[in-house]
Amino acid sequence: MTLYEQIHQLESFLSLLHVYENQPPIVLQDNDNDFDQQRDKDTQSEEKNFIFEGNLQNSFLFTPRFLEAISSITSDFFRTPLEKGERQKFIGACPKNMLMQYDPPKLNDVPEF
Repeated sequence: MTLYEQIHQLESFLSLLHVYENQPPIVLQDNDNDFDQQRDKDTQSEEKNFIFEGNLQNSFLFTPRFLEAISSITSDFFRTPLEKGERQKFIGACPKNMLMQYDPPKLNDVPEF
């Protein structure tokens, strides 16, 4: 990443922080119902900023560098690149995951469909 791109990314981040800092504070009311209504209204107005209509085919454009790194993405987007055994070895090799258990508890005899 070039210095210009890093500076541009930092400017974008700072502008987002500025937007959130300038939001009016939520004043707690005696009635919890009023607080819930205010929170719901604020949440809905924030969500509207991120909802837009557009052509779904063009919503995510791949860069040539990305396509070079993961060339199989054009043929099978949802396939995981690692087999199950390799994926488990990879997860187990990550230091942050040494104490976590990734095997869910076994269910009672549940028929498979």
